[in-house]
Amino acid sequence: MRWQELRGSRRAVRRIRRESPMPTRTISWKVYPWDVAEWLGRGVGSAMAGIPYRPHVHPELQRIRSGDQSAAFAEVTSATLEYYQLFARRDLDLRLFITEAFEITVPLRRGARLMLDDVTREQLLLIVEGSSIDIPTDEFDPDRTFARSGSPSNLTKGETLDLIRTPPGPGEPLPVSD
Repeated sequence: MRWQELRGSRRAVRRIRRESPMPTRTISWKVYPWDVAEWLGRGVGSAMAGIPYRPHVHPELQRIRSGDQSAAFAEVTSATLEYYQLFARRDLDLRLFITEAFEITVPLRRGARLMLDDVTREQLLLIVEGSSIDIPTDEFDPDRTFARSGSPSNLTKGETLDLIRTPPGPGEPLPVSD
């Protein structure tokens, strides 16, 4: 089996640390054209610090790939539900975090329109079933008493599977708190 594109996914982002676009030297208050060119170049460099790639899934190898990075399904450590409310329209996005610098965002709904097709849903179910998704813990809360209030948009593995199978409609309650 070959790598399959995770259709519908907006992006997988690799975050690369770049220099600040702020000038490193000042030569008085006079601005020279080469200084402006250098600042613009640094600004473009820092804007490209998050480079988007389309993610691909290999179900047999249980790996997800984006650009030159590849990770096992088990390396997916957390999932969040992001929602945007504008008047009566509510958009839902599922964000899967693989490492600190590798994440995938998949749109679930745009208003009343369901964005997942059957192939993408099956791929997401495979990823989440093989993942190690859990709500983040804190060293001061080992029994997770306050885990939900500390990270209200994070999902458990079961909640993520339910969310992928049946994303809540426009008027239905969300599995996360506000």
